[in-house]
Amino acid sequence: MIQWAHVMSEHYLAEQIGQNPQAIWELFPDAGELIEDAGRKIQAGELLESEAEELVRTATERAKRDWIGRVGRELIRWIVAFETGQDTDEIVKQIRAGDQQAALLLADSIDPEPGTPEYEAMTKIKRSNKDDAPFCSAIDQALEHAREKEKPEARRRSPEGEILSTKRLMEIFFWIKFNEAWLREEDTTSETAYKALREYFGKAEDLPRPESFGRMLQFLGIDRP
Repeated sequence: MIQWAHVMSEHYLAEQIGQNPQAIWELFPDAGELIEDAGRKIQAGELLESEAEELVRTATERAKRDWIGRVGRELIRWIVAFETGQDTDEIVKQIRAGDQQAALLLADSIDPEPGTPEYEAMTKIKRSNKDDAPFCSAIDQALEHAREKEKPEARRRSPEGEILSTKRLMEIFFWIKFNEAWLREEDTTSETAYKALREYFGKAEDLPRPESFGRMLQFLGIDRP
């Protein structure tokens, strides 16, 4: 699923920069500092303009790749938190301890890719229970369901009964990421944050309830009063 998350992160990043080119400096502040430094070096004769352009272009592309990798990982953890109400690391810990229910819970939410802690934990518990045909079959079916839920129109349910499409969840996630600095300001309350969300999406009906949105923010470490 990490490849899927990276593709989605790249898509929404390109869309955001296309709509608001200045967003790139907010998302990648180091790139802005690099441009200022390159400008000073050009004036001082320490750097050719063509060299500066290449330096900035390379650094910006690297910053984009880093952002896509980091945020893609956050997206997966956020979706798991929405569907299970638990932190991914905690679920992985339970799976490593042999908890079959935790394995089924995670498998129904995401299809982990090789090299990830989730995949390693899932592989370990399947190997430990290789003679338990019903469990192994249930895991495979859950993983297939998780792959189906990567489709934009697929529906995901929270433990509280909130049902949202995968597309809507991603849209909310990236709205939060692109407004994270404002959301973290001290005078931004959960009420004003939710009002801004409603204004952004207009009259869309498939939006989370205020209390559910508050939990979504908490999943990303944004605790609003």
